[in-house]
Amino acid sequence: MSTNLYAKGESVHGPRVVAYLWGHGNYQYSIEHRSDGREIDEVLINGSYETAMEIFEGEIMPDTGVLM
Repeated sequence: MSTNLYAKGESVHGPRVVAYLWGHGNYQYSIEHRSDGREIDEVLINGSYETAMEIFEGEIMPDTGVLM
């Protein structure tokens, strides 16, 4: 199964932290937080794309999200 990047944005978890929304198929998503290229946190989501996007939007600064 392939992993697809759906969106990225500036994380609310601090400066220079980027959040990525990944899709893993079968209604499985993850939000990964990276700082200086290293993973610092990952949130796993089992649900619809809409649910994953809603959670992701709460994890990023306003107006920083970019759909891939």
